[in-house]
Amino acid sequence: MVRIFSKSAIPAILGAYVQLASSLVIPGIYPPSQSQPNPIVEIYGPLPVTATINSTFAIVPIPLSEARARIPAQYGILTAAYQELLPGWPSDMYPLVVTSALEHDIHGFGIIIPDFTTFRLSFPFVDLLNDGYSNFVYAPVNWMNANVVGILGLTVYGLFTPASTMDPPSDPYAFVPAAQASAPGQVYFNFTEIGGGPNSPTGYVKYTPSGTVDVPWDFVRNVTNQPFTGNGIICDNQIRIFNTRLTQPPFSPIPVSGSVFLDSALYSLKINTNTAKGWLFAAAFLENNFIPCPLLKGYNGAGNS
Repeated sequence: MVRIFSKSAIPAILGAYVQLASSLVIPGIYPPSQSQPNPIVEIYGPLPVTATINSTFAIVPIPLSEARARIPAQYGILTAAYQELLPGWPSDMYPLVVTSALEHDIHGFGIIIPDFTTFRLSFPFVDLLNDGYSNFVYAPVNWMNANVVGILGLTVYGLFTPASTMDPPSDPYAFVPAAQASAPGQVYFNFTEIGGGPNSPTGYVKYTPSGTVDVPWDFVRNVTNQPFTGNGIICDNQIRIFNTRLTQPPFSPIPVSGSVFLDSALYSLKINTNTAKGWLFAAAFLENNFIPCPLLKGYNGAGNS
């Protein structure tokens, strides 16, 4: 007989899993992060999962037909939802979201969870429940540094999560040396998948402060608050909180534009563009882990301003 765990038992099970996985992480393997500490752990306490998430966030326009080919056919795409947030967006294009992110100073289940860095492709505004309203992010692949907690955790959601080397290893971006930068404040991030030989998947981003807002902030708030999944069964409900010191001067979000490159045989994923536009920003988050996706019916993206 298959035993189904009761809802009341889940926190204890998750806590045991996280503590075990955390014990497998080699301390001191990465240099300290330059990101700011978690500003909400004092509010929520040590048991709920909270952290700082520092990230690059960029839209890469791709043909809607290409997005349709990569998102499972049983799920619709809520085109009207993103067109409302992106005035003037071409009807035949889709806003693929590319992020590099560091989850930092992570607290949950009474312990401190090791930081991890990711490079992710996100397909937002997916009608996972086919109700014509609830927005989800479909995220089939997520490259990550060698963090056992993060890799195993994301695998539960159905994300293929290859371990990768990251540059920088402990932050979502670093500044290009002034002598090499094409403009002041230019930043970069790159990764290479571990163990793939000479044809290992690789990717990079390079962004410059743009001085203009090309991606509305409401779009960012909406997308980053959509539950994400890779299997359509279990979802991560990560609630971004944008009213902490992390989004206030001197840490205010910065609009950017620049280049995204990705070469991966997985799903024939290839990107090579210099038309990406987005933001550099950090926020706090409160996370509800391992939620059956149907329980998030009616979720259309939000975010505390």
